[in-house]
Formats: sequence, C-alpha cells, structure tokens
Amino acid sequence: MTSQPLEELQGGVRWLLCCDVLTLRWWGTVGAALFAAVTLVLGWSLWRRWQRDEAFRIQVWYGHLIISGTAPRVELPRIEVAAIADLAHLAQRTGSLIMRNTRVVLHQYLA
Repeated sequence: MTSQPLEELQGGVRWLLCCDVLTLRWWGTVGAALFAAVTLVLGWSLWRRWQRDEAFRIQVWYGHLIISGTAPRVELPRIEVAAIADLAHLAQRTGSLIMRNTRVVLHQYLA
C-alpha cells in the first residue's frame, strides 16, 4: 500500500476538519434526538391505529390469506366461527383464501 498525503485520504470529508469536536457532537445529538422523535411519533400513530381498528389488526395478522371482493349471492352452507383466527385455520387447512366482502358496510370475511 502506498502512502498518500492526508488531504487525498480525507477526500469528501474535508469539511469536517473545519468544525471543532463540540460542534460535531452537538449535531450528532440533534440528529439522534430528531430520529427518536420521528420514531416515537410513527410508533404512537401505529399503536393508536392498532388499538382502534380491528380490520387493520386482521390485515396485519392474516393479510397473506385475505383477498378483497364482492361475495356472490349464492346461498351456500355457512359455518360461523367465533374468531377470525378460527377462520384463518379453517382456510389454511382447506387450502383456500379468506375473502373480505366489500359489498357490505361492516367487515365480512368468508372462506
């Protein structure tokens, strides 16, 4: 490895040499505080949505099994389940998907 002058090694970070250590530490602290504030705001908004929106929780947990569409008006035998987890297990066991009916106002899930 050949020895190069210090100016060539520093290249694009030459502007750092003009600042003192305290200034750089202050900017580092400001950046860390800004990152923490943004993380807290995003986390808080997701937490609030998680708490009040059951459809959001269902989409997060079982989104890979859910398709959206309108249910056909065919009268098929229906089985009501107590929880969406039971419907997801039933869909996985039979190898089918869960359809979220967009025709109704309330959320209706069919397998």
